[in-house]
Amino acid sequence: LDSKDEIAQYFAWRTMFNLFKMGLVSLDEVKERKKLFLSLLEAKDKVFDAWYYLGLMIRKGIITSDDAEFFLKLLDSPDKQIRFRAWTHVKLLAKIIRGKARKILSQDNVEVLLKSGVITKEEAREFLNSPNMWEILVKYKVMTRKDALEMLSSKDENLRYEAWKNVDLLLRKRVVTLDDVKRNKKYLLSLLESKDEKIRSWAWDYVLNGTFISREDVKTILKLLGTFEEGWKRFNELVYEKLITREEAKELLDLLSSPNERIRAEAWKNVT
Repeated sequence: LDSKDEIAQYFAWRTMFNLFKMGLVSLDEVKERKKLFLSLLEAKDKVFDAWYYLGLMIRKGIITSDDAEFFLKLLDSPDKQIRFRAWTHVKLLAKIIRGKARKILSQDNVEVLLKSGVITKEEAREFLNSPNMWEILVKYKVMTRKDALEMLSSKDENLRYEAWKNVDLLLRKRVVTLDDVKRNKKYLLSLLESKDEKIRSWAWDYVLNGTFISREDVKTILKLLGTFEEGWKRFNELVYEKLITREEAKELLDLLSSPNERIRAEAWKNVT
């Protein structure tokens, strides 16, 4: 079974498993040689592919959760071929490594670990603050309505920004409702005055092109309109869409004498 001759090794192990399945070799006899079997899983380019018998070894209780560390090492192996074989069989290994897979958990493999049942939804929650993972977390119902609402109203501006950027996904996947979004709209509008130019620019673009703006929001928008260049860029659009009336627009006349030169210049550009 431990022969250096690959052909001899192939026939020895094949015979062992056939005798075991026929009941002519005891479970204890196979268990005694488990280490020899496990060593084959680390081998490359062998005639005998030990992975073929992995399911049998698990079903018979020969390979157990006591072997979890060994398989976690294979899943994280620097050798591409060994790592590929291990990940190909990760669904079989779920029972063995479940509850112990944190050390190999990463953004790259969280979906396959969720899908194969290796990790629980609770374990995947550590990625809730990683916006690039939300599509996966929504797909596997890791993100809840409560999570989404907390992020839409987060005190962390960057997290709030990412949440609103993904609000269409949250609506499409029914994580939140339209009423939820409308009730929390003030947190979106607060991004209009962000000090971060990227966030502020996105917010103005989204607010004035989105579906959540109503007459009730006009006063908030008016207060900020002359403060940032993004607002002035949309001034004519606001008038055209009748979100701002003639009377409301007159309130902006004070900006013509603003002490801020840039704001004053933008105001005069739009005076006509």
